[in-house]
Parts: sequence; C-alpha cells; structure tokens
Amino acid sequence: MPEIRIIRSSRRKKSVQGRLKGDVFEVRVPARMPEKQAQELARELLEKVQAKAAPVVDLEETARRLNRTVLDGKAEWTSISWVTNQNSRWGSCTPARGTIRISHRLQKVPQYVLDAVVVHELVHTFVPNHGPEFYRWAQKVPHAERAHGYLEAYGRWGRNSGGDAS
Repeated sequence: MPEIRIIRSSRRKKSVQGRLKGDVFEVRVPARMPEKQAQELARELLEKVQAKAAPVVDLEETARRLNRTVLDGKAEWTSISWVTNQNSRWGSCTPARGTIRISHRLQKVPQYVLDAVVVHELVHTFVPNHGPEFYRWAQKVPHAERAHGYLEAYGRWGRNSGGDAS
C-alpha cells in the first residue's frame, strides 16, 4: 500500500484530488478540512484509484458460470458490472431492467465470496424478495455460510463500512 501524503491548499474550498506518484499517493485537500476527514477521504480515493488499476474478474463470465452450475439457468440479466459508487452494499439488482452492480470493494476478496454475492444478485432476477424461496436458491452457492461470515467481518473491521448484498 502506498504512503498517503496529505497536501493542504488554501486555494481549494471543497474539492479533493489524489494522484499516485511512485510509492506515494498525494492527496490535495482544502486547508480547513479536519485531519480525520482528510485521512478518510484520502483512503477512499486511494481505494478507488487502485480498484481501477487492479486486474478485474470478468463478472459476465462469473455470472454465466454460476447461473449454469448453481441456479439451473434460471437467472436472466442484461448487464453485470463493477461500480465504485456503491459503498453501503456489496451488490444490487434492478430486476425490471435486469441490471446487476457489484461493489469494487469486492475485487480483492476470495472467489467464493464474490461468487456468493453474484449468486445473491442473480437470484433477485427471478425471486425479487428475501423470502424462503430466495434463500433456498442463494444458499446453493458453495461455501455460502462461510462467505456470509467473511463479508460480515470485512464490513465490520474493514476500512469501509460494510453492507449487505441487496
């Protein structure tokens, strides 16, 4: 992880900017911004920059594999993508449009954890609520309970606040 260097600017009023320079992530913040807020924003910005540069799992291929092997081909979606603006949930699904969004915070978790979140969202394409039928399907993913525990701990003790899949 690069060192974070906060640079305060009297010319900045609201905006924050980050740039990776070698092994240092420079973050320019307004001079009057409280230190705690500046550090938090710097960490969030660094995480987003690293997420964009990280090798990314092909979510479409992952969804096709899980739909075939876990969900008997029942799920139908129009798109599945990584997003960087989803910080209170691991994933979300809009069944009417068939769109699934997965938080960039999951790009570095073990595959079984990502698989559990993707299955959760895929199930929403044919079971919109969180009732008994939903959980019968969602729990079919290998290591579902272990993945749930991982996400609970990651959310509670990770740098960002966690969240539930939708």
